[in-house]
Amino acid sequence: MTEQLVARAELTRVLKAINGETELLEKIGEEKVVLVGKGTSTENLQATYKRIMLKLDEMKLIDETPEEAIDFWEENITIFGDEVVVEDPPEEKAPAKKAPAKKAPAAKKGETEKSIYGHKLGSQGAILDDLFQKGTTLEDAAEAIGAKVGRVKGHLNHLQNDKGLVFDVSKAGVYTVKG
Repeated sequence: MTEQLVARAELTRVLKAINGETELLEKIGEEKVVLVGKGTSTENLQATYKRIMLKLDEMKLIDETPEEAIDFWEENITIFGDEVVVEDPPEEKAPAKKAPAKKAPAAKKGETEKSIYGHKLGSQGAILDDLFQKGTTLEDAAEAIGAKVGRVKGHLNHLQNDKGLVFDVSKAGVYTVKG
């Protein structure tokens, strides 16, 4: 039985984001991924991506991973399996007055429910989507998802660059999605 393959264009986009994190690649003993030429079939690139993600998870570096790489994993979980765990914060860390994340329309059978900005409900990305919708500081958002501020900044950049969102930033450092 052959392994199911992901869309090459998306895989290439995600691997380019990973390639931009040279220090992170060094930490896990990997070099930049060659994306064109001999040995760069979609199957080989997919295997490389999976290996990198598993190493990042094993070495507890997922919170330093580019947002695109995490989102891609979550969107293709049925292909990759669920070995990589992007840890959600424990329930007791969530503020009591926190409202549930806005839900996208109910998912069809076999599809994953998504947050307002397209992240898998319950994931760090979806939690951050909700926090930015209400307004939060980078530090509070990091604490809410149990990650470093760098992870939150990566998601903020992803929302701005990939989703086209614009943010208001108060003098107190509270980020809120405009509109």
